Amino acid sequence: MSGPPRHGPRPNGTRQPRDTLHAAPPRRVGRWWAAAYNDRHALHLRVMSKLQELADRVERLLLRHQEQQRTHALLLQQLAAVTQERDQLRGRLNTARQRIDTLLERLPAEARDAGDGGPA
Repeated sequence: MSGPPRHGPRPNGTRQPRDTLHAAPPRRVGRWWAAAYNDRHALHLRVMSKLQELADRVERLLLRHQEQQRTHALLLQQLAAVTQERDQLRGRLNTARQRIDTLLERLPAEARDAGDGGPA
């Protein structure tokens, strides 16, 4: 028997490799279109599932971004308040230093000298 090589089992139980490059497409028997429709439908469902997951993730990221914007605005307000408080405290400190310097200048020279030496 001559002709193209057989596909399938050989007499010794091993299989003949198919020439997939030149092999004829499988015959479509019965409702071949149903399988094609089911494959497309399954692919469509997988794509839609992935799109829904992506949309959910984007929605979560948008919410997180909005939360971070609100947090940032609150932190800016707190920074402004703390900066103002710091500036007020610096002003009070400078005023207190000036008052102390004025009081020290009023003291007689002897009291200043005695105060600088400290107890011996």
